Amino acid sequence: MKKEFHAVLIGNGNMGKRHWERLQQRGFIFDAVPDSEAEVSNYLLQENARRPLIIIASPSPTHFHYAQKFLQKKFPVFVEKPLALSGYEARTLQQLALKNETLLFTGHSERYHPVFKTLEKKFAAMQAASVSVHRENQATGKIYDTDVIFDLMIHDLYNLLILQKKQTPEIEFAESEDIQKSARVQLSFPGGFRANIAVSRDAEKPRRTYTFEDSAGNPETFSFTPVTNGEDALENEYRTLELYMAQPGESHTALETAVLAVETAERILDRIKKSRRN
Repeated sequence: MKKEFHAVLIGNGNMGKRHWERLQQRGFIFDAVPDSEAEVSNYLLQENARRPLIIIASPSPTHFHYAQKFLQKKFPVFVEKPLALSGYEARTLQQLALKNETLLFTGHSERYHPVFKTLEKKFAAMQAASVSVHRENQATGKIYDTDVIFDLMIHDLYNLLILQKKQTPEIEFAESEDIQKSARVQLSFPGGFRANIAVSRDAEKPRRTYTFEDSAGNPETFSFTPVTNGEDALENEYRTLELYMAQPGESHTALETAVLAVETAERILDRIKKSRRN
């Protein structure tokens, strides 16, 4: 018999609605959908012996605030990326989850994409010397709650940290004419592997590609699409989430990678801001 999961959803925007619909299909029962500070505070005042999973899909600047509130009460928490908007905040949440032996899971769904799973298996044998990453979203005219580093590039930082076994990179250069629209960065990892990442949310059409080259310059490109071979990244993510809910200790490696991604994103953003002042 499949275990019954209860959840509370904070943030009912685009991603929140997707989690609501998809997790209900998987049998999750939503006990509440508080969508404001007052509603969250009222929920926390209630007796919650069941400790449902708290899903935080609210605007990025609120992630740390809400996650901290619920982790302090020992609720398991699933936060959409980014985990937080500073390394200090991310480490604070990590330490709180470890102290209280509570699940803290970050929604980096592309890590569960079938193409990335294939890439991860092949990476060691590829003997790649470098990668060029292009992540482009179509312009929508909407107002975003954070910059392109924490909105888009955070995906690639997380993925590359997985491939590089959590070795943190040096920033060779980072530039952006408009941090709300696009940015470019070059990273060097211990051992000599280099990454050139270009992200934009002002493109004519979407694009997500990783092109690796070996020392001889031979390229191999991996292109991501929403669904591949009938597998879906969100479904794979939810399976992992359910595993971690049953065994929270298994999530610690993924959590450390999410924290390192935030710390790296913060360093990149600081580098861009510093270059603008000079």
